[in-house]
Amino acid sequence: MQNRARALFRKLLLQASKTLKQTRHAQATQALFQSAPPLTSPETTPVPAGTNSVLRQRKAPLNASNTDASLLNATNDVTLALKRTHALLEQELEKSTLSLETLDYSSQTLRQLDQSYGAFDVLLRGSKRLIVELERADKWDRWSIYGGLLVFGLACLWIVYKRLLRGPLGLIVWGVGKAIGG
Repeated sequence: MQNRARALFRKLLLQASKTLKQTRHAQATQALFQSAPPLTSPETTPVPAGTNSVLRQRKAPLNASNTDASLLNATNDVTLALKRTHALLEQELEKSTLSLETLDYSSQTLRQLDQSYGAFDVLLRGSKRLIVELERADKWDRWSIYGGLLVFGLACLWIVYKRLLRGPLGLIVWGVGKAIGG
């Protein structure tokens, strides 16, 4: 029973791993075919080495069209960051769902094992009681046989005494006593 449960648990883990790999592959394929925005734009300047690379330094807008373009670029950057965050959250949600399903399956398997072991426990207790009763009965039977053999032996000795020792031997002793005594 335990080997079957382990095999089922292993099969579930393999299936979960396969599903996770397929999901990641599908997401990677989808991300590959989506058009990626350029990482640099005319409004940004490269970050010098030794400074925080996450922060971007932007040039001051020169006119209204540059302001609109920089605002549009900033909005696009925020949108892309939110999309990446959303995709990461979806991945984590899928992982959590998969972990929850695995946990539920494991809990169900453990409940089944508990029921099986409970049934074995009842069976073992009944077997122990039966063995103890059989040992008691064996002891009683053994003492009964010994007692019967003792009674049989005493009866045989009584018969031998009555037939051999008391009858003919008694007659011989009485006859010798009469002959000697007169």
